[in-house]
Amino acid sequence: MSTSFEFLPETHSYIENGVTIPSVTQCLGACGLVCYDHVPADILQRKAELGTAAHAACHYADEGDLSWESVDHAVLPYVTAWMKFRNECDFAPKLLEFRGIGEVGGMKYGYTLDREGLFNGRDSIIEIKCTASVEVSWGPQTAAYELARRKIDGKVRSRVAVHLKPSGTYSLVKLDDVNDYRVFQWALGLESWKRAKGKRNVNDSNHNG
Repeated sequence: MSTSFEFLPETHSYIENGVTIPSVTQCLGACGLVCYDHVPADILQRKAELGTAAHAACHYADEGDLSWESVDHAVLPYVTAWMKFRNECDFAPKLLEFRGIGEVGGMKYGYTLDREGLFNGRDSIIEIKCTASVEVSWGPQTAAYELARRKIDGKVRSRVAVHLKPSGTYSLVKLDDVNDYRVFQWALGLESWKRAKGKRNVNDSNHNG
């Protein structure tokens, strides 16, 4: 598995040896598991900005250098909920916003997991979610992260989403469906096939030209 790659935050792209590697979100989005077409563009943009700000604030809080006075009032309840989870569940992350390149069946993918650490005595992958409701993509998404991390050290990790609420509370969503792994591998296979087919079509066009 590769440990040398470049991440471009502007496009959320993973580059390895000059080749763009599909991300977990791209794979799931390409097969319809991540779809917000029904959400008006202005609302979607506002929610995306809120989620990004909440994740950033939680990151600073976990690093111990968050200035609470600087947190926007709309973001504050989510950070409060995250710290409530950390205190009540005695969760101390070992990894924060960890990026890497995973590989399944010879197919590579880029990933960024939110947190990893001990939860209920088990090595666990913890995802921070600020969406209005639980989404079907969370299972395959965290399965991708777990597969990549397991390949490094052989440890099986539990998968949990911490669903932060605008009320300053949270709920825990256990992601333990074994089919999540099959769904992600299917999504990765589909995306890899589409990219390979696209390259072949370009090459055929160049030869015919």
